[in-house]
Amino acid sequence: MFFVSFVCVRRLIQKAEMEKLPHVVVIGTGVAGLAAATRLLQEPARATVTLIDSLSQPGGIISSTRKDSWLIERSADSFLAVRPEGIDMAKQLGIESELIAIEPRVRRALIWSRGRLRSVPKGFRIVAPGERWAMLQSDLLSWPAKLRLLSEPWIARRMATGDESLEDFAVRRLGREVFDRIVQPLASGIWTADPQRLSMFAALPEFVAMEQQHGSLTVGEAIRRKETAMALHTSGANSPFIESDLPSGARYGQFVTFRDGMGQLPQAMAQRVLTAGGCFVVDRVESIAHRDGKGWNISTRAGATSLHADAVILAVPAWSAGSLMRTIDMELSNELSGIEYAGSTVVSMGFEKSDIQHALDASGIVVPRSEGRRVLAISFLSSKFPGRAPAGHALVRVFVGGALDPEAVAMSDQATESLVINELKTLIGVSGLPKIVQIDRWNRCMPQYHVGHVERVNRIRKLLSKNPSLALAGSAYQGVGIPQVIRSGTDAAEQVCQSFANQDSTPGNN
Repeated sequence: MFFVSFVCVRRLIQKAEMEKLPHVVVIGTGVAGLAAATRLLQEPARATVTLIDSLSQPGGIISSTRKDSWLIERSADSFLAVRPEGIDMAKQLGIESELIAIEPRVRRALIWSRGRLRSVPKGFRIVAPGERWAMLQSDLLSWPAKLRLLSEPWIARRMATGDESLEDFAVRRLGREVFDRIVQPLASGIWTADPQRLSMFAALPEFVAMEQQHGSLTVGEAIRRKETAMALHTSGANSPFIESDLPSGARYGQFVTFRDGMGQLPQAMAQRVLTAGGCFVVDRVESIAHRDGKGWNISTRAGATSLHADAVILAVPAWSAGSLMRTIDMELSNELSGIEYAGSTVVSMGFEKSDIQHALDASGIVVPRSEGRRVLAISFLSSKFPGRAPAGHALVRVFVGGALDPEAVAMSDQATESLVINELKTLIGVSGLPKIVQIDRWNRCMPQYHVGHVERVNRIRKLLSKNPSLALAGSAYQGVGIPQVIRSGTDAAEQVCQSFANQDSTPGNN
């Protein structure tokens, strides 16, 4: 059990006073909070650390569940390996050998379109056409749409400097049909967002830069693929997690997970924190306040007295951080509370393979909103990774809800199960009843990077600079992927450590 009582915290504070180390309280024990604590406790230790969360299991929404021979992922089932933070954390924790990549034979995505499943064109990456010939061969698009797409290199680049929504950007560069049939479902499967509001600057800055630099997504993506291939050839890289020739859709060959599920990551992080002397407490933080001009008082629901900290890291959703900031900085509170969140439901179902007509020979399916269905996406989990289902069975995960269907999260278990089974009958030809069902609802868990999000985050950082011993971490600020969330935690740790260094160097403190 990771969590203990406030007796441990008092001893930790006494230890901090004896060793002259600052005491940092991390509120939230998701991946961001655990990453912050891991960084603070690295040898040589830079602080003593107390982590507080109302949930008794570290990891936040990242969790894996075993039921007999089924291994179910409650939220994310993998992360992108091309960013270094996730792989580096696995190396640091000594669990790099547990990483596995998506099975090569299923490294492609399917789209439900006009009554049947069709492959995402080879090389298409969210909004960038990688191979023109593949686009011409695709049965996803009409010939007028293909001709419009071929003209993309001659579409004038946008001269305005302000932010733009994903829908406006994609329709302007690629045409309405490409957006509706390919871009929208791929993006929805990543951000569960409203594409009319999703910010290009915040969510897809790489493609904004590609347009500005090359004047074309088609040209820019071709150059990127060539440069990537040359770099891999030059470096002699031989990793199962990095490849340049990808079949279709997202970069499926570059997604990895752990042999025993994504829950291995937060469990290993929490164990490392505990071993390094960190203290976990189950409680709900009610308020934080300045303490005599130096440090912070943290009041909890169950705590008999306020807890003192030299620094605080808020590794909680932005709306929760905004609530805690009301008595400290109302402007900062309003900015944090202004970040909207969406919810979604993940329904995991296991079937006998003989009860499914589809071969499940892909990573999964995304479903355009224009098709009028309530399913956002289906992940073929047992096809992607070994050890997820018993022999002769298949485990699929179905996603419903998101920003454009907020009512889905409030549906009853019975209604949700009935909806999903009916959709699976149509989409992959399910005929039998599931052998196992698990429904995980994640309400207000996915931050929405609306147009203007980058500017909002910059305002938040400016306001936060008035209190350098207070830091923010989590998915609301610099990316929703697990590597980005890890980075946000380590950045928050570095920020509060810098505040200690600046304080020590102030005249009169030496």
